[in-house]
Amino acid sequence: MSVTVRIPRVLSQAVTSGVRHQAEGETLAAVLVDLFSREPGLENHLLDEGGRIRPHVLIFVDASRADLDTPVGPSSEIQVLQAVSGGQESPLPAFGSTPPFRGRNPVVDRSWWDG
Repeated sequence: MSVTVRIPRVLSQAVTSGVRHQAEGETLAAVLVDLFSREPGLENHLLDEGGRIRPHVLIFVDASRADLDTPVGPSSEIQVLQAVSGGQESPLPAFGSTPPFRGRNPVVDRSWWDG
């Protein structure tokens, strides 16, 4: 049975064709094995060295969080989500800290933004 596997765009560099794939299997593990046979670059991103789903990866089968033993039906849809972090530090203060506004109204006076 063929199911649809959707991967996030952040992983599109690890595959040869798009973010929507077809794979076969009766469990999530079997579907992933089939998917990895065609898209080997994905395996390292989704599974750790022990063959377990990486902690920062969430996989859903038909909108329910799944593990490798989760059964997959003939019309199931599998969604892979990967946490994304990092980037540029925000110029705004952390929630709960003292704002740099020094008595100015940040909505009206935007001079605090430029330093």
